[in-house]
Amino acid sequence: TRDAVGYWEKALSIYEALGDAKKSGAVHLRLGLPMGGVSDRGRRYSHTVKAVELLESEGESPELARGYVQLGYEAAHRRGERSSAIPLMEKGLTLAEGLDDGAGVIEAARALGHVLVYHTGQIRRGLEVYQRGCAEARRRGSLIALSETSSHLCREYSFLRDAGEALRWAQEAAEAAKQSGAFGPQINSALILAWAAILRGDAAGALSSLETAQQMLKRGGVVVSEVAAPGLHNVIPGSIPIFLGDWDQAETELLKVCEFAERTHNSFLKLLWVAPALGWLYLEKGDLAGAKTHLGEIAAFAQAGGDNPPELLCRALLVQVCSKMGELEDARAHMRRAREIFSLSTDWLGLAAEVHLAEAVLATAEKRWPEAEAAFQQAVEINRRYHLPYYEARSLLEWGEMYLSRNQPTDRERGMQLLDQALAIFQRVQAKKMVEKVRSFQEHAAAQPAKAPT
Repeated sequence: TRDAVGYWEKALSIYEALGDAKKSGAVHLRLGLPMGGVSDRGRRYSHTVKAVELLESEGESPELARGYVQLGYEAAHRRGERSSAIPLMEKGLTLAEGLDDGAGVIEAARALGHVLVYHTGQIRRGLEVYQRGCAEARRRGSLIALSETSSHLCREYSFLRDAGEALRWAQEAAEAAKQSGAFGPQINSALILAWAAILRGDAAGALSSLETAQQMLKRGGVVVSEVAAPGLHNVIPGSIPIFLGDWDQAETELLKVCEFAERTHNSFLKLLWVAPALGWLYLEKGDLAGAKTHLGEIAAFAQAGGDNPPELLCRALLVQVCSKMGELEDARAHMRRAREIFSLSTDWLGLAAEVHLAEAVLATAEKRWPEAEAAFQQAVEINRRYHLPYYEARSLLEWGEMYLSRNQPTDRERGMQLLDQALAIFQRVQAKKMVEKVRSFQEHAAAQPAKAPT
């Protein structure tokens, strides 16, 4: 809060007057925190630079290790020289390990893991670094830290669409939170467990976890935003209804958060969390203009910040939107950018399926049939590999539409088979609106004359 920052600034002036470099450095570090420090990003960065300068003069310390990590994190997020980000954070992690500073190791691993996943293309390595933090928390019996770090790791796996790993880490987070008895981690783990469950198509499990979080909040007499990690309390209650076909409820929830983000000038919340969900919702609803607006905003914001996974997802969705709108030049431009990001890593996990689906939809619009078929096949296979039934069904639906639109001899039979497969999956995962969408396509196709075999 503003009052807290004021007290820290008064403390800093006292330590500086006393000539206490170590304590001055520690306060500079506190004022430079991305969350809870001064609000101005430029001032935060200056505080962190000054902290490292002072702490280095005092020799190795846990505070210096945190300073390196914090400075590297700022560099990764558009402050300082971006190429220095990973070396600084690695230096901080190594120092924390050398000092046997468990809390420092856990935080450094989590921060470095996130930057590796989001900003470098070193996705597999980033996920492994995250797990080092979990292992350290487990080794020390730090249940709250274990729950929080596992929740963060689950969030990364969820965004990268590996439903099996997401569920594994969500369960670890939930168990650690339960053992700790701490209120906030239990709320966070329930929300993250709901997200992992819905990815696997477990609607009942997702709703049960969401209800658990809501009941705990009622008993505690607080609102979710006061105890949940940033992003979790905004995107999950609004996103789960998209999967289930409660689209009006999803839109209401997400627009409410969007208004809050605009009112509080929180572009990070709006553009990295809420806008992608809204863009996906509008694509599913058939509001292509609305989808294009929201996805275009996040794509530009993510590109400027070097946030690779969010940009890749939004570019892939924009390819689908623009292809369906007939804006093929725009679709090709988004596809080129998506390929650039995609080439940074060989480890995109289940998110790779969305890129192949985009390739397939664009190839369909351009009547490049063999390329479309191959890309649809890849999308379906990847979604199956990572236990993503909803996204598998979406790929099958688009693939079936491709055959029906081409309408060559035997295409109708193949297209209807794919629509039947999509329908069965959507029914199993309780995706009500998508069931309606598939049935509508089936009825339309059945009313059209088929080409006779030649």
